[in-house]
Parts: sequence; structure tokens; C-alpha cells
Amino acid sequence: MPMIYGWGNGWGWSIIMFLAMIIPLAILGLLIYYAVLTGTRNAARKTDLSPMEILKTRYAKGELESQEYHRLQEELKQD
Repeated sequence: MPMIYGWGNGWGWSIIMFLAMIIPLAILGLLIYYAVLTGTRNAARKTDLSPMEILKTRYAKGELESQEYHRLQEELKQD
């Protein structure tokens, strides 16, 4: 029996339909993964530290010199 449409026994359409279902699901999965990943990163950045505690932490890490630390400390006390 000759092949009329050139696709054989219909496997060509089956593969296309399978990909038409899988590709959108994969894209949706990647979007959800990205949203969850971004949400956890932003949640980790939020802090309950006061500005003075942040200043002390930066000074302890060596990010600020003594003079800068005392200047910023005075500014925070004024507010």
C-alpha cells in the first residue's frame, strides 16, 4: 500500500503533537523555577537589622575605617 501523505503511519503527527504538549509544559516549569528562585533570593536579602547594627557589622568586617564609622554613627544618632 503506497504512502499517500508521506508521513508513514501517522508517527510524524504523533511526534509533533507530543512536542506541542511537552514544550509549553517545560517553559511553564522553567518560569515557575525562576519565580521561586528569585523569591527566595529576595527573601534572603531582607533583614531585620537596624541601621546602627548594619553599621557595626560593616565596621567589624573592615569595610569602614574608624573615622568613617564614627561619622556615620553620629549621623544615625541625629536621625
